[in-house]
Amino acid sequence: MLKRFVEGIGLPITLFVITFVLCIIVLRMDYNQRVEIEENKDARLVESEKALADSLGLVEHSIALETSRMNEINTIYAKMRNKDIDLAELTYRAAREYDIDAGLLTALINSESEYSTKTKHSNPTVSGLGGINAKYWKIPNKTYEEQIYATAFILSYYLTKYNGDYMKALTAYKGISDSGRVRARQVLKEYEEQQ
Repeated sequence: MLKRFVEGIGLPITLFVITFVLCIIVLRMDYNQRVEIEENKDARLVESEKALADSLGLVEHSIALETSRMNEINTIYAKMRNKDIDLAELTYRAAREYDIDAGLLTALINSESEYSTKTKHSNPTVSGLGGINAKYWKIPNKTYEEQIYATAFILSYYLTKYNGDYMKALTAYKGISDSGRVRARQVLKEYEEQQ
């Protein structure tokens, strides 16, 4: 039957077989290419899904970090005697930079100025939110940011010097005297009550 069909269209049987085989080869190659394309597409899809999952993980991590940061700033803000969100954020950043407890830094600044930007100290060499004594500390203390960072720097210095002992560090900050110890105890008490 095939022979009659081939002869009917006027092709020699050999040419027909060769043409038929070539068609099968081409179709088979086309099928293999489509399979390969589908496999590549699946692989790219898996890679894309993995990249998306990684990105979502990073976004979730970023959101968690930002939420934590905002919670800490709000905690500082709540403890401030004179509320100022910008000063709360500066306090948070300074505490992080100098690796000190933000609550302790907040209690110290509360004791020195109550976070009032209009505070005038009785000693003319003392200035700023943290009550920095220019007689002992030659560090920038003009802007509110400098004042908070200077306070954090000095507190960090004393905490390091006294191996993390809050009472000794606060006493050194307030002045090593009976009145300095009393003021240091008040700061420590305020800090502990707010924990």
